[in-house]
Amino acid sequence: MVQVHLVLQNHFRQKTDKEKVLDQSGSLRNYNRAPVPLDVGTQTTMFSSLRLKCWSQYNTDSRTSTEVCFYGNATLNAHGLKTVVGKWAGWNEDYSVASWTDGKPCVEEPNTPCSTSVSMECGMYEKLEDSRYQDCEYLATMITPLACTTEAKEQAEAELALLEAAEALVIEQIRAEEEELRRSHPHLFHDEL
Repeated sequence: MVQVHLVLQNHFRQKTDKEKVLDQSGSLRNYNRAPVPLDVGTQTTMFSSLRLKCWSQYNTDSRTSTEVCFYGNATLNAHGLKTVVGKWAGWNEDYSVASWTDGKPCVEEPNTPCSTSVSMECGMYEKLEDSRYQDCEYLATMITPLACTTEAKEQAEAELALLEAAEALVIEQIRAEEEELRRSHPHLFHDEL
């Protein structure tokens, strides 16, 4: 596992060391991105599919949108201006929270940089939701199947099995009642020939 992790880190560094990239117009553009350590989770590929993907969520109250790019920056989009509210800092110990630090100075405390924290929650589809601002920190929740633990999957499978069993009982009960109605009131049923 460590060897695969090192290979992934080396591959990522090689990509980010290329500072000049040809943009759509054909001119060279300097990206100046520093290599980011690639920590993709407890399993080698647990969060690797999030690498450099971005999700945003619009906040109707503040008329802003928060965008988080895993292994990149977190930005606030307000009134046509994009402001960095955190640079990728990594995961907490159990990979349930992703963090971005060293963002723009906080409005309430100008000597404190903004940060962003995204809680990872198990869900069927990937989406960013519940973005809000509190005490110089932007907070959000990322719903993703990648955050589903083995226990959560087993619990969901157990709940599904119970629902399927209940459905089978209901179907059987409906069939029995329909059969009873057919016997007691045959004139109500016009079976196709």
